[in-house]
Amino acid sequence: MTGRGALRKARRAKMRIKAALQHRVAVLLYHRIASPASDAFGLAVSPETFAEQLDVVEKLADVVTLEELVRGLAADAPPRRAIAITFDDGYADNALTAAPALACRGLAATFFLATGFMMNGRRFWWDRLADILLRPEKLPPRLDPVLAGEPLSAQLRPYPGAENGAQQATQWQSGDPRQAGDPPRSLRHDLFVDLQARLRTIGAERQDALLDDLAAWAGVRECDAPDGRPMSPREASDLARMPGMSVGAHSVGHLALGDLPAAEQDREIRESKIAVEALTGSAAAFFSYPHGVLGGETAELVEAAGFEAAFTSGGAAVTGNAPLYRLPRVVCEDVGGDLFRRRLRAHLFPLGSLRD
Repeated sequence: MTGRGALRKARRAKMRIKAALQHRVAVLLYHRIASPASDAFGLAVSPETFAEQLDVVEKLADVVTLEELVRGLAADAPPRRAIAITFDDGYADNALTAAPALACRGLAATFFLATGFMMNGRRFWWDRLADILLRPEKLPPRLDPVLAGEPLSAQLRPYPGAENGAQQATQWQSGDPRQAGDPPRSLRHDLFVDLQARLRTIGAERQDALLDDLAAWAGVRECDAPDGRPMSPREASDLARMPGMSVGAHSVGHLALGDLPAAEQDREIRESKIAVEALTGSAAAFFSYPHGVLGGETAELVEAAGFEAAFTSGGAAVTGNAPLYRLPRVVCEDVGGDLFRRRLRAHLFPLGSLRD
């Protein structure tokens, strides 16, 4: 290759790298816009903090819809340094607080609904589990090793320095690895982790039976539960009619799809699509994976169900080579505008040398 040929090749490579850095979309993932009394999973962003974060979003980049993002990816022309906004699960505060705040600013968003909870009105299973095990100051010292036919691997037993093995629970992020120097996790946390892993792979009837038995054992009544209900079908339908708002599917029971047999995955995917389309009167184009978990065949099942694209929670910006059925998102936490801005810039401007 001549000197000029090598130079042209180097320039083309530089242009490709520059395009890859510029054509980046940060797909934001929210769950709740609220200030709950407790938030064991760190899902909530307060309305005040949400307003700060939206101020940053409006100043930092253009907000695009998922339709614009996916259309651009399909045409090999993704948007240039943009942001898309999504919500998972279908909490009522999405419709009552988040959507009006977005609409006032003229910002679009997509809300992914776990349709089973919306249809039956039951609170999300992970919130019920946290209320039962983490909210009470004390729990009974003994627990039957089998609840509702489900064997338990973690048991409450005498804990050093704690009366009757019941230790005050503290807030923590589910699934976070312990760091060096962290205090020992209480046995109720061990039980919580065991049951969370079990509940995300069993159907609604078995979930309800286990949680009902657990609540009776702990002496927790459902009417004592704090806020955090799923939106109603009417609220979801009204949300879908708001300018700029769209609704996608997030399975029926919010189970870890990759841990289920293919037939069960397919049912969760297809039935949630049918429910969303019945509520909105239009096609459900997009899907998001509960827990961000998918197995080797999950993406193919989502595509076969008729979705145009699907989203994980992979914690990265979408670039031009991102697969349409494994598009990553950036999880948004309850952090103020300055820190949020730094985190978002790191996704949109990875070299840190480009001006807003």
